Amino acid sequence: MRAEEALRESEQQLRLVTEALPVLIAYVGADERYRFVNGVAAEWFGRPVSEIIGVSMEENLGRETYAQLHPYLAAALSGTAQNFDATVTYPDGGKREMELIYVPHFGLSDEVLGFFSLGIDVTERRALHAQLRQTQKMQAIGQLTGGVAHDFNNILAAIIGNLDLIRDDAVTDEFDRRSIATALRAAFRGAELTHHLLAFSRQQELNAQVTEINEMLPEFRELARRTIDEDITIEIRPAADLWPTVVDAGQLESALLNLAINARDAMPNGGQLTIETANRVLGETDTATDDDLEPGPYVVIAVSDSGTGMPAETRQRAFEPFFTTKEVGEGSGLGLSMVFGFAKQSGGHVSIDSVEGKGTTVSIYLPRADGTVAAEDATEESTPGGPRGNERILVVEDDRDVRNYLVTALGRLGYDVLAAADGPRALEIMAAADTIDLLLTDVILPRGMSGHDVAQAFRERYPAAGVLFSSGYTRDVLDSRGHLEEGEALIHKPFGTRMLAERLREVIGD
Repeated sequence: MRAEEALRESEQQLRLVTEALPVLIAYVGADERYRFVNGVAAEWFGRPVSEIIGVSMEENLGRETYAQLHPYLAAALSGTAQNFDATVTYPDGGKREMELIYVPHFGLSDEVLGFFSLGIDVTERRALHAQLRQTQKMQAIGQLTGGVAHDFNNILAAIIGNLDLIRDDAVTDEFDRRSIATALRAAFRGAELTHHLLAFSRQQELNAQVTEINEMLPEFRELARRTIDEDITIEIRPAADLWPTVVDAGQLESALLNLAINARDAMPNGGQLTIETANRVLGETDTATDDDLEPGPYVVIAVSDSGTGMPAETRQRAFEPFFTTKEVGEGSGLGLSMVFGFAKQSGGHVSIDSVEGKGTTVSIYLPRADGTVAAEDATEESTPGGPRGNERILVVEDDRDVRNYLVTALGRLGYDVLAAADGPRALEIMAAADTIDLLLTDVILPRGMSGHDVAQAFRERYPAAGVLFSSGYTRDVLDSRGHLEEGEALIHKPFGTRMLAERLREVIGD
């Protein structure tokens, strides 16, 4: 009786332990029938323990899952422990990711009496890991694209600047004028691509202001009608009492136009495009998977189409720069990436809900306005000419082609130009020059001196002179890296001669 009591206590303790662990625990005999299961396993099967014990693995698991696991259980019953991953079908038909361990149970004569089965449901954990990897990949791509865009802006600055100089050279041949105009248009298209790259990497400048989204949608509908096919119906569904939001209206319009073009391409035989607005308050659970998104009130703009939809693998990569499902030459793959970067930089979020054959909905979340926001500079296009001057300017630029353009352009505008490729050479020029009226310097320079360092030395020697920085990076990036201080003048590459001339006069006038 004491032995039986001790056995019962031992079994109770074992049951307490197995029930407390968040793990599927079972024991399967050599006949492949369950001899023991804990509560977690019974919950997984969706049946009480009494209906599982004594029933074969094939009956309990179902034919599909049993066939998948059979090689492992056969090996375990042969005496070899198994540790493996499997996608297991739940009794309700759902798929779950499992980590499984089968440990053989040997008798006194080393015969295999059965095996112990341990299972851990890792579906959520792996989903979070996959989401983390995707986030890290997007951050890495963002850093890469920001750097690429900066280098492109340097290249485009030299191209656009020199084309400006050629155009200003009193070109009389009609063919030459058309060719120059075509090349300039192509260069500005290149500048627009770099703008999209900067948008994705969150390094574009935004003219963010308090905006009423519903008020801009009717005008956008007219723009969309001129862009997409006539067999696509456009419907606007504005929410009543929509909150104002803080956003760059021009960039939002560009993002919506990108979404409208994508919707058009997904509806080759026509369909319906719907733009809907709504107020929504996001809680902690809504923002848990996005480090950049804060809980709070948001304005949602949802763009839906009745098109072909996206498979899961396409949906996962939709925001990556240059990823496109279109034919070669039909798309750059930067449309959705620009929308992604714009939403993130605006303090919001963007999500995709898509089902193959049933259409796609892209939702942009923008924070509710709680005050006014200062506007930033906007990009201008280049036109010939510009205001002239006769002051002495020191140009510090490490890119030879851009430096040569600046020297030539400033000379034609009437300025006396001194040029240096880096900070140390600029210091030498300052030491030899009695007066310099303005410093035009790139922000990022080689040989251990930044543009900020050069400007500091320049101001000490010429306190009454002006300083104008130039860069392919935006002010936000330069500020965050400590390269630029608040209030300092900046001109963005690429720029044309007129923009340069006007900016110079502004700084010299100040």
